[in-house]
Amino acid sequence: MDDGGIVLADIAPFRLGGLRVDPPNLSLTGADGAERRVQARVMQVLVALSQAQGATLSRERLNALCWGGVVVGAAALDRIVSLLRQLAAETGGAFAIETIPRVGYRLIGATATPVGLTAQTDMSAGGASATADPLVNQRRRLWRFALAGLLLLVVVAAGSWVFRDRLGLFPTARQVVEVETFTPTGPGLTPGLPAELRAEVVDFLANDRFFSVAATAPRRLDHPKTWRVRGTVAPAERGARLHVFAELLKPGSDNAVAELRLDRDVAEPMLTRSLGLRIGRTADCILLAVTDKELTGGYRESALPALSAACVTWHDKTTSLATRMSRFRDAAAALPRSAYFRARLAEMLGDQAAVGGANAEAARAEGLGLVSVAKAIDPSEPHIPLALARLRPPFDFVGREALLKQALAGRPSDCACEFGDYSNFLSAVGRNAEAQSFGTRASEQEPKNIPWLRRAGEAAAAAGDFAAAKTKLAAVAGFLPEPGTLDQSRLFLGLWSRDWTLAQAMAARMADGPAKSAELSLIAALAAGTTPDIRRAGAGFLRLPEPGATSRAAVVALAMAGLDRDAVAAAARLIGRNPIELSILFEPSFASARRTPEFATLADRLGLIDYWRRSGHSPDFCVGQSVPTICATFGRAN
Repeated sequence: MDDGGIVLADIAPFRLGGLRVDPPNLSLTGADGAERRVQARVMQVLVALSQAQGATLSRERLNALCWGGVVVGAAALDRIVSLLRQLAAETGGAFAIETIPRVGYRLIGATATPVGLTAQTDMSAGGASATADPLVNQRRRLWRFALAGLLLLVVVAAGSWVFRDRLGLFPTARQVVEVETFTPTGPGLTPGLPAELRAEVVDFLANDRFFSVAATAPRRLDHPKTWRVRGTVAPAERGARLHVFAELLKPGSDNAVAELRLDRDVAEPMLTRSLGLRIGRTADCILLAVTDKELTGGYRESALPALSAACVTWHDKTTSLATRMSRFRDAAAALPRSAYFRARLAEMLGDQAAVGGANAEAARAEGLGLVSVAKAIDPSEPHIPLALARLRPPFDFVGREALLKQALAGRPSDCACEFGDYSNFLSAVGRNAEAQSFGTRASEQEPKNIPWLRRAGEAAAAAGDFAAAKTKLAAVAGFLPEPGTLDQSRLFLGLWSRDWTLAQAMAARMADGPAKSAELSLIAALAAGTTPDIRRAGAGFLRLPEPGATSRAAVVALAMAGLDRDAVAAAARLIGRNPIELSILFEPSFASARRTPEFATLADRLGLIDYWRRSGHSPDFCVGQSVPTICATFGRAN
C-alpha cells in the first residue's frame, strides 16, 4: 500500500511451521510442496498477525496496517479471517487464529521465522567445525556478502524488467486507483450507505497486487497515473429502490472509461456488498488489462471502448452468453497481447461446449486455440487452468479434476468460479457433501452471483441438507424478478424433502399440457403415500413423447415412482443430450435406481467407475450402511 501499513513487496519470505509464506508473490507453499495463491488483503492480514509474534492485534490496528486507514465494515475483516482459517485447515494446521472477544485477533500455533534460518542454526549447532577456524569463517562471511550483493543486483534488474513489462503505461511506478465517496442525490437515503459502498469497492480492489488503492480519495486530476472511481446514489420509488451510477475515470481527466447504472431493492440481502462487488469487478477487469503486457510501449486509446464493453458485460449475469462472448472477441482483437481476455473467452466457449449440441466440438476447438495463444503470451495467466478444465471432454473426469485443482491452487481474486466449477464437478461424480462445501464457498464470495447461489442450494439439497437449500434458494428468489429456472430447483427440493405443498406449487407454475398433468398426479400420489397410484402416475411419464429426454423433472419423477429401470434409461437419454445433467444420478430420488444392474452399466459406460477406482474417491452413496453392490466393483463397499 502507498499510504503506510504493510507493503507486501517489501516483506521477505518466511515460514510458519511447515508453511512457506511468500508475500510478494501472494503464495503459500505447504510441506507437501503444493502452492496456493491468496488475495493481497488475505496476505496482508497474515503478515500483520505473524509480525505481532503472538500478541493480539485490535481490529483498529489491523485496519490501519492492512487497509491503510480506510474505514471498512467488520464483515470485511471477518471474511479475511475466515479465509485464513480455511487456508490453515487446508495446509495441515500450520497456524491458527484465535479470536479475543471484544479485543481482536492473534496468531497461535507457529512462530514466523525467516526462510533459511532454521538450516543455518542447525549447521551452527551441529559441531565445532562451524566455529573452529576464524579465518575460514571470515572467508565464508566475505563470500556471503559478495553473493548477497550479486543476488541483489540480479533481483533489482529482474524486478525492474518485470515491472516495466507489467505496467506498460507507467513503466517506473505503480498505478493508483482512488475511490471517491458516492454522492447522495436525493432525500431519504440510509445514513452511511454511500461511505459503506465506497468501502466495499475499496476492499475488493485492494486485493489486486498490480495497482494500489489510495487510502483517501482527494481529487488529483493532475496526477499522471491515478484512475478514479466515483458515482452517485439516489433513492427511488419512495425509498423502496436504489439507483446507483458509477464510472471509472482515466488518469488526468474527467473522461469516463466505463459507466454502470444499477437498480436495486433496498431490502436486498447484503446490498452494499453486492453493489461493491459489481462496481469493483468491472473496474478491476479494466485496470488489470491496462496494466498488462499488451500495453507495453504505450497506451492505446483505441482499445478502451472494446475493453470497457467486455468488462461491463462480464459480470452482468442478465447478459446472454452469446453477447458476452461477442464482447470478449472484440476485446481480444483490440488487445492482441492480452492473455486474460483470451483465457476468459476460452472459459465461455467451454461453457458452450459443456451443454452439448451440434456446435460443441467447434466451440471446444476454438477455445483450445485461444488457450494456446494465451499461453504463448503469458503462461502464468491464472485463468488458463480453469479454461482448460471447462474445455475437457465431458466424461474425462480424472483430467478435469486435475485441472480444477490446479485452478484452485492459483485462484485469482476476481471471481469465485473455481469454487463453483469444482462444486459442479463434485456433484457430477457423486461427491455431494464436498460439492455442498465448495458451492457454499462460491456463494459466500459472490453473494449476488445467481448461478453460484443456486448451485449451493442444489448441492445442499442433494446432500440432504434441506434447511440450507431452502435458505440459498430463497436468497436467489429475492434477486430475481422472474424466478424462471429456479422453479425447477425448488420443485426438486420439495420432492426430496417431502414438502408436497412446495412441490405442487412449483409443478403448477412450470409444466404445460400432459407433462403438467403427470407431475401433479404423481405429487398428489406421493403426498398420499399410495403405492399403486404412485406407480400409475409414474407410468404417465412413459406415455409422453421421448420421456425424460428433455426433462430433468420427468427423470426424477420416474425414479420417485419406483420405476427404477425406466428412470435410468431416461437419465441416460438426458445425459446423452446434455452432459451437464450428470448430477441427476446422485440425487436422493435415485437411491433405489442405483441398486440396479442398469445403473452399474451406465456408470461404467460413462467412465464413472474408472474415475472412482483411479482417484480413490468413492461417491457418497458408497459410504455408510447398506451400500449398493456397484461399490464392490471399485473396492469401496463398506
